Amino acid sequence: MQNKPLIYFIINPHSGKGKSEGLAELITAAARGLDADVRIIITKGPGDIRALAAEGVRAGAVAIAVAGGDGSVHEAIQSLVNSETALGVIPMGSGNGFANHFRIPRDKKKAIEGILQHRTSTIDTLKINDILCASTAGFGFDAHIAHLFSSYGKRGFSSYVKLVMREFNRYKEQSFTLEIDGKSKTFSAFLLSIANTSEFGNHAYIAPLADAQDGLMDIGILKRIPWHLIPINTYRLFNKAMHRSACFETTQAKSISILLDEPTPMHIDGEAYVLSGRVHIDNLTSSLKIIPGKSFLK
Repeated sequence: MQNKPLIYFIINPHSGKGKSEGLAELITAAARGLDADVRIIITKGPGDIRALAAEGVRAGAVAIAVAGGDGSVHEAIQSLVNSETALGVIPMGSGNGFANHFRIPRDKKKAIEGILQHRTSTIDTLKINDILCASTAGFGFDAHIAHLFSSYGKRGFSSYVKLVMREFNRYKEQSFTLEIDGKSKTFSAFLLSIANTSEFGNHAYIAPLADAQDGLMDIGILKRIPWHLIPINTYRLFNKAMHRSACFETTQAKSISILLDEPTPMHIDGEAYVLSGRVHIDNLTSSLKIIPGKSFLK
């Protein structure tokens, strides 16, 4: 007798200002009558998602579905990359950049139905030293904001915007040394972005041409934007046109190294880190199975 397919639903109750209320009941109702072993687990603290995802892989789960934001996705993939277990997402975060890129619906019921249908695709991830990245990473202003946001009292897009507006004029360009294909380049930048997918979140497209299935990462170098050019570049950021800005330089690579003279703030999938020395970044081609939105699969 064949075992029923096992699916974990891991709910982060701290994502999305109470959006998880009633979610377990929705999952139970959607799974009723299906020939599947559905397990619903509520996290209690940091690290739970990673540990539960690893448990699911060991148990032979066909999918680990996280109800949360990009931070929850980031935690889950640390256990899912190079496994046969697919990642599903019920978007409940502040930005939902990963879910937006893969057209996963924000409607909870539709997202749950998509996970239970279990139509999968395979995507690349990035490995930053020993840390895995699903979406975007970076140094400079976005990392600075990520560190402030991590300890900010209120979550949500409005809080993020307040921090950006408060810090934009204060922040100075930083110096970086970047190695690509054996060639070294030293430059100053307001922001250095490394992208597997297209956006930070909230439809802010820092890498509008990024393709998470092409075996390459998109590297973006943003210079400080003069005040008179902020409106047009803000428009470009939210309309998939940042690569057309004279303040922005972009290239692609399979692997890169970034040389840091001192401990430097970085964000990885929006999560705050501090790295130093040589930071090596590789594209791990076709390393993660996911359950994207239906329109992404077409």
